[in-house]
Amino acid sequence: MKRNVEDTFSAHDFDKKVKSSSPRKPSESNYRTRTLFRAGIYVDVNMPQEVQDQINVALQTPPINAATLEFLASKLQRKSMELTAAQAGETEWAGLVYQVLEGLTSTNLLALTLIDWRPDIKPEVYQPFSQPSVPRKRLHDRPWVALSISSGPIFMAPFSLKTPCPDISVGISNQALAIALESRQVPNATFLLNDLQETHELISDPGVTALNLCFPFFLVEAKSGATGGNLYQAQIQAAVGGASALNILKALYKACEGRPLNTLSTTSHIWDEIKGRYYMANLDIWRTTHKGRAIDFVSKIKISSILNWGSTSFQVQLLKS
Repeated sequence: MKRNVEDTFSAHDFDKKVKSSSPRKPSESNYRTRTLFRAGIYVDVNMPQEVQDQINVALQTPPINAATLEFLASKLQRKSMELTAAQAGETEWAGLVYQVLEGLTSTNLLALTLIDWRPDIKPEVYQPFSQPSVPRKRLHDRPWVALSISSGPIFMAPFSLKTPCPDISVGISNQALAIALESRQVPNATFLLNDLQETHELISDPGVTALNLCFPFFLVEAKSGATGGNLYQAQIQAAVGGASALNILKALYKACEGRPLNTLSTTSHIWDEIKGRYYMANLDIWRTTHKGRAIDFVSKIKISSILNWGSTSFQVQLLKS
């Protein structure tokens, strides 16, 4: 039975959020320009047309009934006005988005808050050489090169990505996939994904502990300027989370087809197999205190369409794999 959207959110759930940090504790700009770069993660890029075409498929998936959309859009706009006036923080904004998502999520999708993701699905980070690549004699001949040339190796703290813990993660429910696999006469369908997860042959659930949410395709990172948050921080967190979600899909396709993907896209994240890079592109910006933009955000071509794509076309693609 569908739960009432008014009863599904508890602000207490969002108080548990703890973001891990790398040993270096770099500044946000340093982390983005150095660590994300070494992980092959690029933010705010132009998408190739063929990738944009695939994204348009998701954005143009027909939304759910108009009455529900109108109700949720009106609620989003009204609550956004209230939260703005109250100088609300990240917890309250994330809770509002969660309520909207709950009202749009079909029975085969699962939306969960503050999941600590597994660290082993993060992109690999390229580390510097422990020895300088330029011969020491040549370094002595070039005094303008500001490098230490002591007799021993150069030891550096490793670059490390922060493990994702999205405010909200949306994916296919394990039970829905099991039922769909059974309908296709797949042996051991009930336990298939669990078995593959246990043996590390295929990680489908990103959670450190099993939460029955598989193949996440939609993430939310909330920030509030009133409490010191900003879009830059949210972009960084979403970039790593999106890249990790793509790693799950990469592993699925490689395991099933035995070959790498040339291009794989979700809403705004792209994987380039040849260059080994992840790209995150901006689709639009919405100010949800404005009625028209709140309606567009929820209904016309965005959240509702993406969730419907996830529960239909995306799931079908997973099952075909």
